[in-house]
Amino acid sequence: MRRIPYGKKSFSDKRSVIYLQHGILASSADWVLPGSRKGFAYILAEFGYDVLMSNVRGTRYSRKHTYLDPERHSVGF
Repeated sequence: MRRIPYGKKSFSDKRSVIYLQHGILASSADWVLPGSRKGFAYILAEFGYDVLMSNVRGTRYSRKHTYLDPERHSVGF
């Protein structure tokens, strides 16, 4: 799970949470790769939302699991 807390342009003390879920061939990186001005997650954060993004499949970011090695524990991983 990745998180981007609300940004500088927050309009309220009461902040809403937005959960972004990627599509079948994507990852949470797709929400931020366009950069801080065009990435949808960054735009939502700047409007005051607390943005949460998850990955529901293995990505290069998940290969550094704390105790499961994807090469040796393919079933559990």
